[in-house]
Amino acid sequence: MSAESGPENLDSLMMGNVSEGSEESSESIAARIAAAQAKLAKVKKDEQEAQDFDEKLAKILKTLDYELIDFVAFLIDKEVPSLTILALISLVSNSAGKVCYTEFHKTLDSHFAIVPLMPNNEKEAHKIELWLKFIHHANAASKTLKLSVYRKDKEFVGRLSTETAKMLKDFLIKNKVTEFDEEKLKKALAKYEKEIFAE
Repeated sequence: MSAESGPENLDSLMMGNVSEGSEESSESIAARIAAAQAKLAKVKKDEQEAQDFDEKLAKILKTLDYELIDFVAFLIDKEVPSLTILALISLVSNSAGKVCYTEFHKTLDSHFAIVPLMPNNEKEAHKIELWLKFIHHANAASKTLKLSVYRKDKEFVGRLSTETAKMLKDFLIKNKVTEFDEEKLKKALAKYEKEIFAE
């Protein structure tokens, strides 16, 4: 059963509160990007493939807004692999989405079914499906660290839940998606979250 949900009601999709970020100067954003890139350079990578994704993430950082840069820096601090970070931000970063699609397009056979929940917004629903699949595949493919390592870390789980919910909310608002089955969408998100934190 479809529920009419305007952007003002999308907060119910969020598991945490996200405060509106203050306007940041270009200098402070540039400093934040530089700091995140420096942290990324310090993280030891054992495989050349991982280093390639580090470089791609470092380039994409320049295209992100301040709040997203802050989230990426948090993930880098936690040593989350760059491909997993790219997957997590792929819903709101076309560049990150292209990297993930190139990496996984031959194996995108996961079971996330969002399209039936948004019959009037099939294109947007398909992009949400890809986002969830990218996260699932990147996490499963990681040979260094899987998100399940942090399943008992309340700070990490809370931040990840809050940030992904905010990305989804921003995506829905930007694309003017207002009619969908909210309860089923929340269940789908809960399912994906449970899977990525599974042992």
